Amino acid sequence: MKVASPVLFAALALSLSPRFAVSQVPLMQRKAALHQWYRQDFSVENTPTGLAFDGSNIWVTNLNGASVTKIRAIDGAKLGSFPVGSSPERVLFDGENIWVANVGSNSVTKLRASTGANLGTFRVGHHPLGMAFDGANVWVANRFDNFVTKIRASDGAVLGNFTVDFDPTSITFDGANMWVESVFGTVTELRASNGATLGTFPAPPGFDIVFDGANVWIAGFYSSSVTKIRASDGATIGTFPVGNAYVLTFDGDHIWVGSADGTITKLAASDGRNLEAIPGSWGLEGIAFDGANIWTTNVNSNVVSKH
Repeated sequence: MKVASPVLFAALALSLSPRFAVSQVPLMQRKAALHQWYRQDFSVENTPTGLAFDGSNIWVTNLNGASVTKIRAIDGAKLGSFPVGSSPERVLFDGENIWVANVGSNSVTKLRASTGANLGTFRVGHHPLGMAFDGANVWVANRFDNFVTKIRASDGAVLGNFTVDFDPTSITFDGANMWVESVFGTVTELRASNGATLGTFPAPPGFDIVFDGANVWIAGFYSSSVTKIRASDGATIGTFPVGNAYVLTFDGDHIWVGSADGTITKLAASDGRNLEAIPGSWGLEGIAFDGANIWTTNVNSNVVSKH
C-alpha cells in the first residue's frame, strides 16, 4: 500500500482544519502533493518515444509516425505535428532549434522550435539515438556503429566521427567534454573541442546518460540500477538499485529515472537516496523535466503524461 509522504499529510491536515484555508499551505507543499497523486495524459501520434523541453513546449517523437508533436507545457495543448525522417526516436533542443534522431533513415532533422519549419536533414551513422549539444555543435551516438558524429549546429556540417566502444546509445555534455554510454558496458569521455579520447571507464550497459553539474549518471537497464560517476576522474561513486532503469532526467536537485515498467523513481543527486517511486504502466520510453513537472511517454497507449 502506498503511504503518503509527510508533506502530503501536512497539506491535508491544514486543508481540513477550520483555522486554515488551502491557500495557506505553502505552494511547494501543495505542488509536492499534486505531483505525487495526479497526472494528466495527452494524446499524441503513433508510438511516442523521446521528449525534449524548449523552455515553453514539450516536443515528442512519434516512432511509427515519422513526425514530432509540439505540446504547450502549461496546459498540454497540441500546437502542431511536423514531418521528420523515418522512425524518429530521440529529440534534443539546442537553445533555438529542435534536433530529431531518425533511426530508420540514419539521419538527424533540424526544426525551428518557434515554427516547426524544417531547416535540413543530415546524414549520420547507423541507427542514431542519443544526442547532446555542446553550445555550438550537436553530437550524435550511432548505435549500430562504433563512433559518434559531431555536427555544426548552425549549418549541419559534419565536423568529424570519433571512435568509442561499439553500440553507443546515449551521450551527455559536462561543460567541456562529452560522455558516451555504450551497451558494451563502458562510458567514454571525449574532449568536445577536438574529439580526443580522454578515458574509457566501466559502466553498466544501458540506454541513457545525464550530467548533474558534477557527476555523470548512467541508466543500467540490464543491471536494474543507476550508476553515478565523478566527471573529474571517471571514478564510480555509487550504484543504486532501480528496476529496469531506461531513461533519465535531472531537475537541478534530483535524478528522475524512467523504467520500462512505467515506474518513475526520484533519486537525490547528492547521495542517490531513493526518495519516491511513482507507479505506472509498461511502455515508458521518454522522460523530461519542464522546470516544474516531469513528462513521460507511453508507447503502448500513444499518450504523454505530465506528473
